[in-house]
Amino acid sequence: MQSAGDTREQNFFRIWTRKEAFIKAIGEGLSCPLDSFAVSFDRDDAARVVELRGDADAARAWQLHPFQPAPGYAGALAYRGDRLGLRIFPTLASDALMAAAAGATLPRAQENR
Repeated sequence: MQSAGDTREQNFFRIWTRKEAFIKAIGEGLSCPLDSFAVSFDRDDAARVVELRGDADAARAWQLHPFQPAPGYAGALAYRGDRLGLRIFPTLASDALMAAAAGATLPRAQENR
């Protein structure tokens, strides 16, 4: 299923970052077959591991948090355990960091639940 306004490229990167986060979390990297598990990809659905080696119950032990590290980029964090509320802080360019140090307003963190 594709969300309104999504492109194939956006869906690809959404799936890729979620799968990459998962294989890094389990420590297997690309030695883990990417077809051995499935992740949600619709931007309107909660990010999650849908199936893990054919087992939906095992998949529920994993959490996925998507985030946008910069405009036009996709990222994801994966971990096993109870879902945590995460705050993801934006990366500041050196000029923005200097302005922040001089007292300018910092960008707000993204809230993920």
